[in-house]
Amino acid sequence: MAVIPQLIVASLLLCNFRFAWGAARADLTQELLAILRSPQDYNKDVMPTNSSGPVNTEIQLYFRDIKVNDLTQVLTVDMYFRMKWHDPRIPFTRTTSPSIMSDDWALLSDVYAAWIPDVFFPQGSNTRREKTVKAQTFIRVYQSAPNMMYSTRLTVDFACPMNFQGYPHDTQTCGLNLESYAFTADEMNLNFDTTPGAISFTPVGYRNFFINGFTTDRCDAKTSTGTYSCIKVNLEVKRASSPYLCSIYIPIVSLVILAFLSEFIPRTEFVAKLLLVTVSFLAILHGSQNFATSAPVVAYTKAIDVFLGFSLAAVFLQLLKVLLCNYSVTCSVTQKSAIVDTEDGTPGQWMPRARAYLGYGILATYGLFLLCYCGYVSSF
Repeated sequence: MAVIPQLIVASLLLCNFRFAWGAARADLTQELLAILRSPQDYNKDVMPTNSSGPVNTEIQLYFRDIKVNDLTQVLTVDMYFRMKWHDPRIPFTRTTSPSIMSDDWALLSDVYAAWIPDVFFPQGSNTRREKTVKAQTFIRVYQSAPNMMYSTRLTVDFACPMNFQGYPHDTQTCGLNLESYAFTADEMNLNFDTTPGAISFTPVGYRNFFINGFTTDRCDAKTSTGTYSCIKVNLEVKRASSPYLCSIYIPIVSLVILAFLSEFIPRTEFVAKLLLVTVSFLAILHGSQNFATSAPVVAYTKAIDVFLGFSLAAVFLQLLKVLLCNYSVTCSVTQKSAIVDTEDGTPGQWMPRARAYLGYGILATYGLFLLCYCGYVSSF
């Protein structure tokens, strides 16, 4: 029973600490707002000065989701975008005891009350700020430098030139550039934050693509008005090829094998042999046309085009073989020539062997092609 009073006292102390912590946070916010609303102390239209050089702006990116549009070659990114910089005009001091509050920062919901860097995406065709009940944007002001952090959630459409030679086993590299619009490199310098995890992404598949990794680089832009600071993150996105295994590869290979099963049908059943090969040929042709409507249209040959074309050619050769062999047998019987395809193996014994060798030769060539194709697409 003696434990209960101790628990009550501990709960009261915890509630008192939380109340003091919240009051301290409110005091810091009020102090910040007093500075921002004072025309003598702060002007949001004026860039902060830095005696040691340009204003250093550090960028953080966290990618939540991506969408890749093959037809328009556009990468849509849903991400958390953060900027950190130092504004010496906001030197507000601690108003509470360190024992009460260890994190000295204040939250500012009105991001337009303070000066923020004019970073934009040169390749972005459309930028949207996510909004639910309120805009998902804030500024956090710290006691130590860099004392300003801007955070928002953005959805940006980027132009991403793609190479589809390995399609659908391709890996694309999309560059996301960030650049200052009005301030030259002498006034503002952009860099990626070196803190671990400053650039990160959720390690899961994004629809038909997933992120393999990323690299960073500089892309400073030189124009007639000066040099502007620019940084770049190269996203490597790889297409998930497993859906194509079930929708394209297995059905097409099965149809090719089905066409070559006509070799086991007696040659007297010409209609059955012809029907089996013809249906397989038409099915592959129809599937190829349907797939082409959803595949990207480019001026060069894709890997899947080679596969579909060779599969169609293999079945077409099998169809020609069936027709030519039947024609040769029919002509031999009609003309009663010396080369007659008979079951007893007398003058035309070579004809069944020729048909078998030709059919198995086409099938073996197709199998060799599949091995070469697998080796080719594995290089992407």
